[in-house]
Amino acid sequence: MLLVISLIAVLILIVILIIMPRMYVSHDKTLDASLNEQLQTASSDTFDFGDHIDYEWKEIIIFPPYKDETYMKEKLGMRFHDPVDMSLRDDIELVVVIKDNGTFAYATNQYRNLQQQESNITPENDVIGISKPY
Repeated sequence: MLLVISLIAVLILIVILIIMPRMYVSHDKTLDASLNEQLQTASSDTFDFGDHIDYEWKEIIIFPPYKDETYMKEKLGMRFHDPVDMSLRDDIELVVVIKDNGTFAYATNQYRNLQQQESNITPENDVIGISKPY
């Protein structure tokens, strides 16, 4: 009986450590579409994240290609599951939105022309520059 209880405890621990982090990362398809549409059309020199996010959020961090999950966890300061395998990608940037409730949303930037920020993007500082292609 003790062996069965131990086995169940180990299975629950596996579920918590492997499956649960994946549940806290959602694809914000609306942000994804509006970001890539504005970057594709180059209709503006800036992108205002606050105009395209309809939930409460704390911060946005943009990860360039080839960043691994360990780097992302360190940068975010908390457990995070990379939903698009950025360590193997050179075709996109990953835009991670940290929500007020501690979960994450993400969008991808396939045009890779968002200007790098010295500070992270917050609701008070939510406009980022767009580099024009040559």
